Amino acid sequence: MVSQRTGESVDTIYGVNGEYIPEVLQQLNHFMRDWRRNESREMDPELIDLIWTLHEELGSKEPVKLISAYRSATTNNKLRRKGGGQAKNSQHIQGKAADIQFPDVPVKTLRNSALVQEWGG
Repeated sequence: MVSQRTGESVDTIYGVNGEYIPEVLQQLNHFMRDWRRNESREMDPELIDLIWTLHEELGSKEPVKLISAYRSATTNNKLRRKGGGQAKNSQHIQGKAADIQFPDVPVKTLRNSALVQEWGG
């Protein structure tokens, strides 16, 4: 996974045999942080599972491009005031949302696949 905002990348195994690796989840929490404020929170492991599932199901061979994940309430409110369309109680604030792109998969295909999973859009 590559962060579009910070240029950082992470390539790791975050779970084995259905068990998450706590140290790696902490690394992912930092990687998926609110880059504007350099604040992180615990990200929902199910979100990370979903990203991996979509990547595999859609046959992407390119690294996931992370556009945005956790947003602090401060950042979210600032973006809302600027008319960005962010929800007042955005799932990003709760660590349950990420804006991603698979460079080799059309955005519409990714969106539709996420909707079928009943997560995001």
